[in-house]
Amino acid sequence: MKQWYNRRLIFPFYGVMLLCLLGTAVGISNTHVVRAASTTQRSQLANTPVLQSIRMVNQTTGWATANTTMILRTVNGGNHWSNVTPHYNVAKPQSFVATFRDAQHAWVAYEATIGNGTFTILRTMNGGASWQSSTVKTSSGFGISSLTFNGNLNGWLLVGDNGGPGAGSESFALFSTTNGGAIWSALPDIRTSDQNVRVSFVDAKNGYLTHGGPYATPHMSVTHDGGRSWQEVALPAVKGASGDNTTTSPVFFGSTGFLPVGVQGVTSGFEIFTTHNNGATWRASGSFLALGNTAGLGGVGDLYIVDPTHFYVTNQRGQSFISNDMGVSWHRFNGIVGAGFDSLSFINAQQGWAAGNGLLRTVDGDNSWQKVNYTVQ
Repeated sequence: MKQWYNRRLIFPFYGVMLLCLLGTAVGISNTHVVRAASTTQRSQLANTPVLQSIRMVNQTTGWATANTTMILRTVNGGNHWSNVTPHYNVAKPQSFVATFRDAQHAWVAYEATIGNGTFTILRTMNGGASWQSSTVKTSSGFGISSLTFNGNLNGWLLVGDNGGPGAGSESFALFSTTNGGAIWSALPDIRTSDQNVRVSFVDAKNGYLTHGGPYATPHMSVTHDGGRSWQEVALPAVKGASGDNTTTSPVFFGSTGFLPVGVQGVTSGFEIFTTHNNGATWRASGSFLALGNTAGLGGVGDLYIVDPTHFYVTNQRGQSFISNDMGVSWHRFNGIVGAGFDSLSFINAQQGWAAGNGLLRTVDGDNSWQKVNYTVQ
């Protein structure tokens, strides 16, 4: 579920498993307005739900998900949350994803029934006060892999389209929009032997396709034409660990980019690869952060890159680490987040939030965390 925006990095190892067979994507339906959930619906949902994921856009305003498909918004730093969940056309949306760009713009995508090939994309441009809807169709859909936007107009949706465990070849349908999600156009399908595939874009033309699987070296593909064609990127091997390699979406600050590469094996953890030439070449940091062999890739809870210097990571045991030198070295902090808090959001090197098993806040750069006794209405 959780690939929200370009600075928040979720290793895609506990997301939706895509079961894909070969197929071709088709176009979209008409757009119509979707109301926010009714007062009755909100009161039924708002018995202090546990926040699962969080995205703060500044010191006061942010978004969160709860109860799998609930959308919340805060304007006071997370002390109080308003339920701005849109009206879904099914009781239990499947393969649910959400992405949040700023204080006003957010998108939600889901499949009504796994395998029926119809995906609904909801969008808001006014902080959740109202939502609009569009749909895309595939021959037979099997889950959402990625929903990503670069700015408020250009976006991409990657969904599973035909295949199955053991089929040997998976097919993903890729759609793009240039008007904020009102109209979606089908791009060429992506065929791969992986089921763990995600897409992200630096701008309207340049994007990355990340992979995960039983590889001795990491894999990633790049596009320079908005997703119409892809080429394999040459990546070095992770040193100091062996096992299944998974890349996750790179984060760019100008021409400098950071690519987290996770390894799950006897020793599990991750390493940060770096580029200083817009992704033309990538260099390993040479510093592998071992996080044990807990459930999930490398035992990572969440990895958050605040700026080109400050990186934060939690593991699934609730420990937290920080790097102040672009991932070359890591230091463990005494400020233990706690198990289950696997969603981080920082607005600068000092101020951050952690969600997943409630809500925590830090104002001293992860040295200490305080519980937030929030309310939802």
